[in-house]
Formats: sequence, structure tokens, C-alpha cells
Amino acid sequence: LGALSSVTDKADGTYTATLTADVSTGTAHLTGTLNGSALTATTVNFVPGPANAAHSTLTTAPGSLSANGTSTAVVTVRAMDLHDNALTAGGASVILATDLGSLSSVTDNGDGTYTATLTSGTTAGTAQVTGTLNGSALTATTVSLVPGAANATQSTLVATPNSLAANGAVTATVTLRAKDANGNALTTGGAAVL
Repeated sequence: LGALSSVTDKADGTYTATLTADVSTGTAHLTGTLNGSALTATTVNFVPGPANAAHSTLTTAPGSLSANGTSTAVVTVRAMDLHDNALTAGGASVILATDLGSLSSVTDNGDGTYTATLTSGTTAGTAQVTGTLNGSALTATTVSLVPGAANATQSTLVATPNSLAANGAVTATVTLRAKDANGNALTTGGAAVL
């Protein structure tokens, strides 16, 4: 790893070369010879640079929750440096926010990752999770908060029109609007309706 310049004889018993760091993390193994005999090798570790918000990631798992006020997802920030190397230590300042549901405080896992728990609210929609890493904005992520199971008490049954001539010929459309226990309208079918 890295690039090594040619050797310079300092004419005082020392010889130098310049090792230029690679953009990837890892260990550079340096070997050499002196008058044709092998030298004892040495190593140089290339470690990640400072955390860079533009190259770091903000993710959620799972990406969809029931809008029941208790379902949770894990929000994770993976700190990366300018060259997309994953940081392996903590210490960054991470702030997270959401516009739907609620977030716990952020935990520094000490390994370059930071986590929080997103708890769904009772309103269906798309929760946008935003954040900053050392004061710089992270790319936002989203979690879908979907309605729960159909609830007969919250659902509505409507006839249109609600008055018909008793002639055995005219009709009315009867519509069931299925909603979950929190009043969120369901967006898919499949319920047993009679």
C-alpha cells in the first residue's frame, strides 16, 4: 500500500525514502536490503481520516413500520472518511431528528457507528430521518409508517345516496372505508367484508 520514493543517501550513514499514504486503509509492509542482505521489515498503518458527513451513511432497518405507536426501527449512522474508509472509533457528534414518530437519544457504539431507536407514531405516512455528523448534514433517509390491521370500530360504512325510492330498481353504492385502530385509512385490500 502507498507509494515509496527512491532512496536518498544522506552521506552520514542514513538513507531515507518518502512513503506516501494510500487512500485505502490497511498496513503497508516495508522491506529492503542493505548491500544485498535483507533488512528487518517494518510496517506503517494507514488509518481512516476524519469523519466526513457527505461520505457517511444514515440508514434505518426495517424501512417500514406499523403506525401503531409501538413499532420500532434502528437508525444507524456509519461514519466514513473522505475516501469512504469506515471509521473504527467513536467520538463524533451525531444529532438525529424525525418529522413523524419519535427518536431515542443517540448511542456512540465506539466503532464508528452511532444508533438510535425510531418509534412509530399513530399517524401513517413517511417519516423523514435527518441528522448531522460533527455539524454537517447527513443524507436523509425515510421510514414508511403504514396502517395496521383493519378495525371495525374505526372503519366507516356509507351509502350514496342514502335515500332511495322504494321501486325495486334504483340503487345506492355502499362503501366501507377500512381504517386501523388509530383511524388511519388502509391502502390495500384483503379484509373479509360481508
